Amino acid sequence: MAGQMSTTPVVFASGLGALVDLNFGPDGNMYAVDIAGERVLQIVETGGNQSPVARFTATPTSGPAPLTVQFNASTSSDPNAGDVLSYAWDFDGNGTTDATGVTASHVYASNGAYTASLKVTDQGGLANGTSRTIQVGNAAFTVSVTEPADGRTFRVGAAVPLRATATYADGTAVPASAFTWALNIEHCVPNAPDSCHLHDLTEIEGNRTYFVMPDHEYPSSVEATLTVAPAGAVPVVIAVPIAYRVVDLDIETVPAGLVVNVGSAEEPAPFTRPIAMEATTDASVAATQTLNGRTYQFQKWQQDGVDLSSAQAVEIAASADTKLTAIFALVGGVPDTEAPSTPRGLKADAGLNGIVLTWTGSTDNVGVAGYQIFRSTNGSLGSLYRTTSGVGTSFTDQNVSRGVTYTYAVKAIDAADNTSSRTNLATEVAESGAPDTEAPSTPRGLKADAGLNGIVLTWTGSTDNVGVAGYQIFRSTNGSLGSLYRTTSGVGTSFPIVNATGVTYVCGEGD
Repeated sequence: MAGQMSTTPVVFASGLGALVDLNFGPDGNMYAVDIAGERVLQIVETGGNQSPVARFTATPTSGPAPLTVQFNASTSSDPNAGDVLSYAWDFDGNGTTDATGVTASHVYASNGAYTASLKVTDQGGLANGTSRTIQVGNAAFTVSVTEPADGRTFRVGAAVPLRATATYADGTAVPASAFTWALNIEHCVPNAPDSCHLHDLTEIEGNRTYFVMPDHEYPSSVEATLTVAPAGAVPVVIAVPIAYRVVDLDIETVPAGLVVNVGSAEEPAPFTRPIAMEATTDASVAATQTLNGRTYQFQKWQQDGVDLSSAQAVEIAASADTKLTAIFALVGGVPDTEAPSTPRGLKADAGLNGIVLTWTGSTDNVGVAGYQIFRSTNGSLGSLYRTTSGVGTSFTDQNVSRGVTYTYAVKAIDAADNTSSRTNLATEVAESGAPDTEAPSTPRGLKADAGLNGIVLTWTGSTDNVGVAGYQIFRSTNGSLGSLYRTTSGVGTSFPIVNATGVTYVCGEGD
């Protein structure tokens, strides 16, 4: 029957992927959205009347008002040979036809950004359109972002400068009121790169301003989107990524292998997690955990070998690389009274950043909690200098003075504070650091007391920026200072003079 629509399906296109939408466009063609191929397809009829193609030139496209623009659509075309085209011009984007014909002219009297559109229609009624922007007045401008500089990073709480300039074609500056910074935090969950999302932060106006780097879990960054939108001009949008300055957070447990949660992610220790410098970082553990069939009870946290807290959850704000150690105790059984084995093979090597100590690690029936470093400047064992946490078997002493000889020893400790025997003594001369030019403080309160075996000297000890190596004893029998009599080693503050019967001595402390 003439004019009746066919009810028989007809294949008119194939190989289009996974279509989720199908519509006709203003040009009379069909458009399809292929979600699998991530594309938009245009489906055109291969026979019969086809839509024209609209094209035009505008001369000039920018300039001061009043601006006369010549429009020319002679490059428009139609796939059907011999079709007659008609032209409709809209010079200001208000939806009305301002002129017809293949060429046209229009005068723009006021500054601003205008959308000039052309609609081309063929004799069969199929149409196609296109448009472009005409800038009128001193509207063309360039933007330059000067701060933050490329590669610069910021700690939490730092003032982050936002600096930008914009200049019109004639050299005049775009006013500061045209600048807007939209700030968002792009936050990703550690160990889950597909979890990134945005948090709104703030919006700031002006071309010279700042914001405070927010406290947020890392990995994250601040996305600053600068929009410069002076009156009568098309806005310019620039994305400026701003990175956090980071430090390393080393996580360990005693025994190793227990689970620690840092921020939004947990994993078995040991592991290293980069964190934003001076950001509030949360670390927590379960009160009890099972490992290899044994149950362990949480005891305390240590930070860089120093007791921090007995709470299961702690917060830190690190300004440098740091180590957190969660120490657990075995549940049940007898108390741990077994000391770790003695660490072996201590070596001390001078380097550019200080003196580097290395040794062979200890073992323990439960687990090594850390190592005690002993130091002196007189060749003896010395006093406790540092305590490390975890099973690391190296330590760099950066607090040294160039040219000073240091002697070290190491002991191992476990979670029950059982301590091993010490290593061998290792001695090295520091090649880095400032020369030691600071004298010890003056010893005070020297006393000389006669005893059965001679004269016993006692005094109040000195202090020193590096360490007291010993004391010089001066003696005379005529009431003067006298000459150097003995030099002691170490920090002892007494000295016996034997076989001094019947003689009067004057003794003085060394400078």
